[in-house]
Amino acid sequence: MKQNKFNHIMNQIQLSEQDKERILKNCQKQKHVDNKLFLYSGQIAAALCIALLSATSLTAYAAVNAYQAYMEQMSAEEMKERYDNIHEGTKEGDSFSRKLTETERARMNQLREEYWQGLRFPATSMYCFDGTTADKPADMAIYYDYVNMIFHIPETELTDEELLQIIDVWEKGNYSLNSINNANAGNVSADSSQDNGELSEAEEAKLLAEAQAEMAKHTHAVPKTDEEIIGQSAFATISTVTGKDLSLANWTVTLYGDTNPQYRVTCDMDGRRQNIFYSPDSTPDHLVVRRYADYDMSENAPSYAVTTVTEAWIQENLSLWAQNMKDILANAFGVTDSVDKCEYFYPQEVFSGETNCIWFCLTTSNGDRYLFTYNVRELLLREMATYDAGKYDNIDLSSGYDAYGIIELQ
Repeated sequence: MKQNKFNHIMNQIQLSEQDKERILKNCQKQKHVDNKLFLYSGQIAAALCIALLSATSLTAYAAVNAYQAYMEQMSAEEMKERYDNIHEGTKEGDSFSRKLTETERARMNQLREEYWQGLRFPATSMYCFDGTTADKPADMAIYYDYVNMIFHIPETELTDEELLQIIDVWEKGNYSLNSINNANAGNVSADSSQDNGELSEAEEAKLLAEAQAEMAKHTHAVPKTDEEIIGQSAFATISTVTGKDLSLANWTVTLYGDTNPQYRVTCDMDGRRQNIFYSPDSTPDHLVVRRYADYDMSENAPSYAVTTVTEAWIQENLSLWAQNMKDILANAFGVTDSVDKCEYFYPQEVFSGETNCIWFCLTTSNGDRYLFTYNVRELLLREMATYDAGKYDNIDLSSGYDAYGIIELQ
């Protein structure tokens, strides 16, 4: 299955750009993927993992290498424990007891590459506990609370061993999650792919239909009067973000989710789709944008406005893009609090085209953070996600990226 077809399926399922690119990158590196990112069943997640791996020169069960051999040292009991730990996590992502330094972040990126290549592993595994006071270690320098999803780390610079132990928690968790998911998905097999490494059209259609059916289970109708009010608000928001005349677009307003459902608006026009998710406590008369996303729904390979991306070009345009994000935050999403801080970060893969996005994090005066995903080849906003103050304060959004900086906004 070609990458643009994979992107089409993932856009139908409506994963975030960040999650989609992470899944693609991880699979191409012959590693399993954290299926907790998916909004649909483990069976479909396992099928997607296999489909992606089939798109590369690798297969879902490639020849045993040092990485695979290391993972296979885990007992069935350890894998089950790590699998259970992941599902007990209560946050949207891992965080650290203090912010990693630039040096630590760079070293972690290098060590993770060496880990994937089977060159370096930790001498011992990190101690993990469930967050309760009774089980909290008293004399350990570094440990992981898997319920609150916090790495407790020393104030001093982390050693290579300590960084490898952090990476080890992520990798073994990913491996355990997908091994068990794949085992449970009895009707999904790596052998279902064709000899040339691509899925047939029937297999692609089946995969997409399963994903859409799973999404449909959690989608509910909205009363007509509420639908009109919400649709008008979404029309104003998306028109402001995109700068397009959307009068001929197709609009759908639904409630998504079974517990704390959210209003979701979908706008389809000319092969693109924009989605808005409103916060669970929103009402038709008081709508708060929780997430915005823009998808290319075409199965054709995209043609970009910008084909060559350089460090100098990014630096030249960063301030302009950041100011645009600030304006969109106020004018489209209705956030009137002042922006006190603007951070940017991106991976080196943006220059090679393996990824097309850079990220801006705007922090307002009340501590809320807004993460913007900007596609520098399409020159458009792909996503905005909200991280509320007091709820997601300890999530380090910029960890793991190669470039990081702060921009002064007007």
